[in-house]
Amino acid sequence: TLMDILPKRSLDQRLKIREDYQAKYKKDLKDDIGRKLNSHPGPLKHAMTSLVMSQGENDAHTVRQAVKGFGTNEADLNEILITKNKQELNTMQAAYDKDYDESVEDAIKGDTSGGYQKVCLDLLKGDRDQGSKVDNDQAKRDAQNIHQSNESNNNNSNNTDGKPIKLARSSDTRQCFSTLSEYKQHSSLGVMCNPIVVKYLDSPSSFFAEKLNQSVTGSLHDKDLTRVVVSRHETDLNIIKSEYERINGHTIGADVKGKCKGDHKAVMLTLLNEP
Repeated sequence: TLMDILPKRSLDQRLKIREDYQAKYKKDLKDDIGRKLNSHPGPLKHAMTSLVMSQGENDAHTVRQAVKGFGTNEADLNEILITKNKQELNTMQAAYDKDYDESVEDAIKGDTSGGYQKVCLDLLKGDRDQGSKVDNDQAKRDAQNIHQSNESNNNNSNNTDGKPIKLARSSDTRQCFSTLSEYKQHSSLGVMCNPIVVKYLDSPSSFFAEKLNQSVTGSLHDKDLTRVVVSRHETDLNIIKSEYERINGHTIGADVKGKCKGDHKAVMLTLLNEP
C-alpha cells in the first residue's frame, strides 16, 4: 500500500515514482493520493501528498497557507523565509508561480503591510553576505541596535520589528553568531523582538526540536509535525531528534505515539525511524 511504500523511500525515489506514474497513467500521483484519501483524516492526506512533492512544492504550499485566508500565519512564513537559503527560496518561488499562478512577492504584498511586509520582501531575496571575516565591532553595533529596538517595543509579544530578521538574512552566518553572542551578554533572549530569529541562529536543531514538541504536545498542529519531519528527513532530522530527547527527556517517538493516530502515526514513526 501507499503507507508501506512511500515513507520508506528517499525523496528522489518518491519523485521518480511520481514521474513514472505520470508517464504511465497520464495522471498526477499527488492528486490521485489526495482523492484516494479524501475520506481519511486530514493529517494522513497531508502527510502522504507531502511525500510526493518536491521540497520547493512543500515550501510553496506552506507559504500559500500562511498568506491566504484570515490573517497571516507569521510563524510559518518566517520559518520559510529565515531557514531557507537563496537557492531554496528561488526554487520555492518557482514552484509557487507554477502551482498558484501568482508570484510569492505579490502574495506577500496582498496579505501583509508596513514594516513587516518590507522585511518579508527583503528576506525573499535571500541575499547574504558571503564574507568569511567576522567584524566584532559591527557585531557590537548590531547587537546594540537590536537591543534598543527591543526596549522601544517592550512587552509587545507580537511585535514584528524587522531588525533581527534582516540581520539573519543580510549577514554571513559567522557574523550573525558573533552578533548573537554580543546580544546575549546584555539582554535576555526572552525579550528578543523576534524570538524565531534568535532561536534559529542560536541552534537550528533546538529551533526545530521545539517546533516538533509544540506540534505533538502544545499549540501547533499535525501539519507542523509533518512539515518539519518531511522537510528535515534527509538533512538533520537525527540531530533534531537527539536535541528533542535532550530537552524533553524522552524521544519524539514517544510523543508521536501519544499524539497521532492510525496510519498517520505509522507514517510519522517510519519517517522518524522510531519503533
